[in-house]
Amino acid sequence: PALEGFEEITRRIEMSETAFLGLRLVREGLSRAAFAARFGESLDAVFGDTFTVLERQGLIAHDGDCLRLTERAYLISNQVFSRLLLD
Repeated sequence: PALEGFEEITRRIEMSETAFLGLRLVREGLSRAAFAARFGESLDAVFGDTFTVLERQGLIAHDGDCLRLTERAYLISNQVFSRLLLD
């Protein structure tokens, strides 16, 4: 059947996936403005202190409006992305 294996994508899942898929774009990064325009909420409001902690750990960096993975995070990016999964 067409609906076999169907997974409902909730708003929270969509926010998480948007965040980590944006971070996977090494050159473009995750745009704060695009996220806010899409969801009507800022990254900080949704993810709290997660990005602050990741930045302190040297795993992400700000580049203007965008957040990007640092080179240090490339090999452990799945650990970074797992922190962005919302309950």
